[in-house]
Amino acid sequence: MRTLTVFLSCMLTFPLVLSAQEREVAALVSEAETHFLNGEENVAARLYEEVLRADDDNLQATIFLANYYYLHAEREKANLESDYKSIRKPNRAQRAMYRNSLATIVTNQYGKAKRYLQRVLQLYPSTGAEQTIRKIGALEVYVRR
Repeated sequence: MRTLTVFLSCMLTFPLVLSAQEREVAALVSEAETHFLNGEENVAARLYEEVLRADDDNLQATIFLANYYYLHAEREKANLESDYKSIRKPNRAQRAMYRNSLATIVTNQYGKAKRYLQRVLQLYPSTGAEQTIRKIGALEVYVRR
C-alpha cells in the first residue's frame, strides 16, 4: 500500500496535460516518423529540424539528423571515390577537383553530422557517437593535408 501511495504522489508531481509546445513537438515527431517509414527521408529531416527549433534538447531528432547527414556524406563520398577511381590515370586538375570535392563533402555533410553528434553527446553518452566524431575528425585531417 505504501508503494502505491508513493507512486501516486510521484504521478501527481508530473503535469498530466502537455503544454502547447510539447503537443507541437510530439505532433512533429510523429509526422517525421511517418515520413521516414514511408521512405521520405528528406521530409523527415526537415520536420526533425523543426522539432529542434521548438525543442533543442530533443534527443530523437538530434540522433536522426546526425545519422541522416552522416549517411548522406558517406553516399556522396562513395560516389566521388567511385567516379575518381574510374579515371585510369588522373591528371593534376582531376586530382585537385577530387580533393576539393572531398573537402566540400567533409565541410558540409560531415560537418553537419559532427555538430549533431556533438549535441547527442551533450544529451546522452554514446560511444558510437564518439567513434563517428573521431572518424570525421580523421577525414578533416586528411582533407587539410
